[in-house]
Amino acid sequence: MIQKSLRFLGLCLCLLMPSWARAYDIYEYGICYNILSYEDKTVEVTFNDKSRYSNFVDVPSTIEHNGREYRVVAVGDRAFYNCSDLNEVTLSEGIEHIGEKAFSKIRNLTKMTLPKSVKSIGPYAFAENGALKSVVMNCEMVAIGEYAFQNCSGLSTLSFKGNVQSIGDNAFDHCGSLTTLTVPSGVASIGSFAFLGCYALTAFKVSQDNAHFCEKDGVIYSKDMSIVVAYPNGMAGEYVLPHGVCTIAECAFAGCKQLTSLTIPSTVTEIGLSAFDRCQSLKNITNLARTPQSVTEGYFATFGKLHVVAGCKTAYKNASGWGKFTIVEDAHDAASAIASAKTSNVAIHRNGDRLVIEGVPEGMTVAVYTLDGCLQDLRKPEGSVASAFVPKHQGCIVRIGNESFKVR
Repeated sequence: MIQKSLRFLGLCLCLLMPSWARAYDIYEYGICYNILSYEDKTVEVTFNDKSRYSNFVDVPSTIEHNGREYRVVAVGDRAFYNCSDLNEVTLSEGIEHIGEKAFSKIRNLTKMTLPKSVKSIGPYAFAENGALKSVVMNCEMVAIGEYAFQNCSGLSTLSFKGNVQSIGDNAFDHCGSLTTLTVPSGVASIGSFAFLGCYALTAFKVSQDNAHFCEKDGVIYSKDMSIVVAYPNGMAGEYVLPHGVCTIAECAFAGCKQLTSLTIPSTVTEIGLSAFDRCQSLKNITNLARTPQSVTEGYFATFGKLHVVAGCKTAYKNASGWGKFTIVEDAHDAASAIASAKTSNVAIHRNGDRLVIEGVPEGMTVAVYTLDGCLQDLRKPEGSVASAFVPKHQGCIVRIGNESFKVR
């Protein structure tokens, strides 16, 4: 009876053991494998005592065992986890999946190149590798999992030589040395907090061939410019969202600790969760929407001044999430000013650092003032079009005859 009980207890303990601690099926040339399919003849690199893996590891595309050839198609969960002596890994073509924490916490790993065949990178696959400086992805189409490169603080070079399908939540969380990042053409989704803590990243780039996203002034937007997706954590100062943006995506400005001022156009109707998380320097928000967007106090890291258009103070004061700000009615809707100009057959638009005023009545003088009233430009155009130098992030007042138009 006692012997049967001991056998039952042993079986239970085996079932409770984590999958990465199970015995390996094959041991060839210093690497342990588990057989995934006898029929397909596929194996994955599996976990083993970390002392077995040191210095350099070359993962082959195929292995032979007992007269059978197996294809190596995956690096399994925790396969090289915490292998402190490992400093170089080569992955052969044919590997399609990199498992959870497969290469996590390898303190001496400085570079990694992924072959074309890799299709998925699991959660935390390369996380906590502070010495990792360079990652080259030759993958034809890969999905990057959540937290895949979290806390790779030394990662400064990230090269997408192939393509990427998706970037998961917190994928590059606190990659503090990353200075440039180009979103490839194939990316269809970008997760929440994907670039949180990338404080050296001052601007994003997006492939012009991407069908889902675009870039304006270093900020990632949806292709139709209706959604602001991600603002680089390293960009400092003030920012004016373009008129026409409807949604501030979840976590869009999260971690932007150097953002000091933000203008939200009247077209914005939705603000996602954690949109301004950890924006502790954001002390001035100009919100041109006459109806307050639905938010809570938890959306904001601090409560400074909130500038709203005339007649809207009470609505914001009574709205959940906005009432803690010091609210002043001194905002002017630039879009309304331009719309007003168009009703007078005058159209005002920007072209880089140039302000272009079209439809100027014959003989009229165009004056451009700074927002504090200093004359910046005065001219009488020969035709109906005038232009003036106005930096793209700087507002101004355009006066034509008896009409004035405020432009931000």
